[in-house]
Amino acid sequence: MERQRWWWRRRQVIVDLPFQLKCGLFTVGSVLVYTLVFGFLIFYPLQQELTAAPSIQERARIAREILAIHRRIWPGMLTVSLLAGLHLFVVSHRIAGPVYKVRRTIEEMLRGKLPERFTLRRTDAFRHLEEVVRALADHLRDFSARSPGVDPQTLEGVRALCAAVLADPQAQPELQQQARALAARLGISAG
Repeated sequence: MERQRWWWRRRQVIVDLPFQLKCGLFTVGSVLVYTLVFGFLIFYPLQQELTAAPSIQERARIAREILAIHRRIWPGMLTVSLLAGLHLFVVSHRIAGPVYKVRRTIEEMLRGKLPERFTLRRTDAFRHLEEVVRALADHLRDFSARSPGVDPQTLEGVRALCAAVLADPQAQPELQQQARALAARLGISAG
């Protein structure tokens, strides 16, 4: 089987639609503004020449020249700006893709599922985050190994118990101190 080209292997070009649309529209807008400045620089001198022309034949020649330039430049500039926006929309996948993958991996970590591997494509932006996410997963894996059986429900129960002990004015000071220490050791807020 023939090896497929890279653009056919991509599963999902649109990863973060608002971000990618913003990038594309910003590029189209920027190119259109540059085009207007470019048009002013081209047409203003011709307009000055047209108003200063002494004869009608000279004015007609300059007017034909201006119209010919209009017909050639504006469709091309509009096409270039749309192609630049489309290009940035597709290229922004190299930014939006890694951000999407990092966000999805962190959400999985929050649900207690630690990834065995985390890699980004060689050409992706934010490659430096690959090591950070791996280190975070390793840290959480070590924490889980040191404190087996501590799941989110247990932590919530301990937090509620510590909060109740600390809120009870009749609780012994020693018990309140132990509740504060336990909450601090587990890294939870006791209320």
